[in-house]
Amino acid sequence: MSKTNHPADFDQFASRKAWTVEEEFLQRCLRAQVHSETLTGADVAGVRWDVWLSLVEQWALGPLVYEVVRNGEIAPVAAEKKLEALYRRNAARTIWLFHQLEALLGRLNAADVPVMLLKGAGLAHAVYGNPALRPMMDIDILVPRERAAETATLLRENGFEPAHADPRPSATLAYESQMRLIRHH
Repeated sequence: MSKTNHPADFDQFASRKAWTVEEEFLQRCLRAQVHSETLTGADVAGVRWDVWLSLVEQWALGPLVYEVVRNGEIAPVAAEKKLEALYRRNAARTIWLFHQLEALLGRLNAADVPVMLLKGAGLAHAVYGNPALRPMMDIDILVPRERAAETATLLRENGFEPAHADPRPSATLAYESQMRLIRHH
């Protein structure tokens, strides 16, 4: 799996004055997705597809870009197949995560813990329409600070565990009430 860049990397990337053909095409793809535009053969002139696919993976944009180029006879078959694989892998992960989220919200609701969905889980349906277009690696929720320890206990009782063990009892809640949890299958 490719490493996703940090926001500071993106700021440096966005502030550059010169763009490669591949970066320009990636920008056109994203604009086309947002504005429901259709790309043409002229948009792909000079694109080195291996370089472009590396950018797409680096920025975790495969599912989103796939929606733009699929069946449009814009990208070579190999590139379109790679994007389709990224899309399908993300769709499978998204389905699994939303299944986990549904169970998690049921448990928190039963305990009367108010929850706010953040980031991917909160944006996938509302902004993207198709949740498979939004890469998600985890589920981010916000609970009231005074309910954080109780929530962590409830989650542990239901198969979730801290992703990083820390010997201090409340260390995972010490940083802005955040706790990274994973669920063992």
